[in-house]
Amino acid sequence: MSALPSLLVYGRQGHSAHPRPGETWRLFAANLLHKDPLHLAFNAFALWNVGGALERAVRPADYVALLIFTALGTTLVSAIGADSISLGASGMAFGMLGASATFGWRRGVGGTLRSYFGLRIVPWLLALFAAGLGSAGVDNWGHAGGLFSGPSWVLPHPPAMAR
Repeated sequence: MSALPSLLVYGRQGHSAHPRPGETWRLFAANLLHKDPLHLAFNAFALWNVGGALERAVRPADYVALLIFTALGTTLVSAIGADSISLGASGMAFGMLGASATFGWRRGVGGTLRSYFGLRIVPWLLALFAAGLGSAGVDNWGHAGGLFSGPSWVLPHPPAMAR
């Protein structure tokens, strides 16, 4: 028996697992579950590298709020559009990429930080999104949800720079 169906108990998202009343915790839990150690490693690597610079650039509360907002954006869009299971933190990584690009663009970040923020990371973001479109078993709806929610969070209120 595959481990993926058993992940439903722990909170995975999918067309047959939309949150029922009293199960809104699934909107967060699906971002924490991974199908295997390699899946976890790739997502951890992405969040570490993409989110690490942003985490150092903003207040800790702003970064935590961004993580929560992208997690919700990922699973909500996935629940609406995806026709397969959804789990993992890659939607959050896309949210961090989008937020980093928007943050850098709005703040005019320059110097050595330009490689972490602003429009220079957009080609990477688009290439990663395109790679997901060409791969079977990838929740591109979740990626799009994260990609939309990250910049959406930054646009209305740019986070203050950490001191």
